[in-house]
Amino acid sequence: MNTFKYQNLKSKNYFEGWYQRITDENNNVNFAFIFAITKDEHDPHAFIQVFDGVKNENKYYRFEISDFYYSKDTVFIKENYLSLNSMYLKTEDLEVSVLFNNSKLLNKNYQNNSAMSYLAKFPLECFQEVVIIDGYFKGELTTNNTLKHIKGKTYLEKTYGTKFPSKWIWIQGNHFNKDVSLSFSHGIVPILKWKVKGFVTILNHNGKEYRFATYNFSRMKVVSRSISQVEIVVRKRRYKLVMKIKLVEPVKLVGPNKNGIMNLKVFESINSLATLTFTKGKEIIFDTMGRSVGFENMYD
Repeated sequence: MNTFKYQNLKSKNYFEGWYQRITDENNNVNFAFIFAITKDEHDPHAFIQVFDGVKNENKYYRFEISDFYYSKDTVFIKENYLSLNSMYLKTEDLEVSVLFNNSKLLNKNYQNNSAMSYLAKFPLECFQEVVIIDGYFKGELTTNNTLKHIKGKTYLEKTYGTKFPSKWIWIQGNHFNKDVSLSFSHGIVPILKWKVKGFVTILNHNGKEYRFATYNFSRMKVVSRSISQVEIVVRKRRYKLVMKIKLVEPVKLVGPNKNGIMNLKVFESINSLATLTFTKGKEIIFDTMGRSVGFENMYD
């Protein structure tokens, strides 16, 4: 399964988007870019969101739906593009050109590297795929007529469907004190007449992937939750992962509501802090702290 590929499941009342992070701590660069299309029948259009975690602001750039096209595993929105290997973006105050390398994909044992595994075939309102859980980039960034040569860490995921879940928690990080990368999502998703709580945790440590998810009979507990922080524990057999996340400087983004209409307020941080403790029985596999963590707590 090509999880990056444009799925294009519906001709109307549908959205699809690619979420790309680049972080260069040495040059004070921390961005999330969203390349997306909405087929809301009342307002169809393509768009790019540019979330600057240093300036703590998000900008929404709107394009004609005809400006969007997908070709040769690349998303194009006018002259801007995103692929597994590169990205180019130009706005009135920003130009970014980067190449990606040493990307870590997911374990193919789960339905051909799908984060959702067999649930990707269910009639859900929202699908989420982790495309690259960790990797590196290098390239150029121009702002205010100043050129920087940048390099650092990257992460890529995508979502598609008709609307975001009614409630969710999302965590992403690959800036830990040890070789650790993490993607976690938990939400309430309608399936036919039922509302089902589901979760997926993908943990990569020293190149080895650990998967905790509803579909492999893992368990999850939200130990504590407030607007500013959350503690979550996931378990599978003798493995246990404790995640403590502190929200730092959230910014309002725009997400898809019913039928893909882009009017949902989503509050996200890419500056949050985390501590992870991973154990097998009484053995501590690692205990680490993380920064520049992506965090959405949309449960209230």
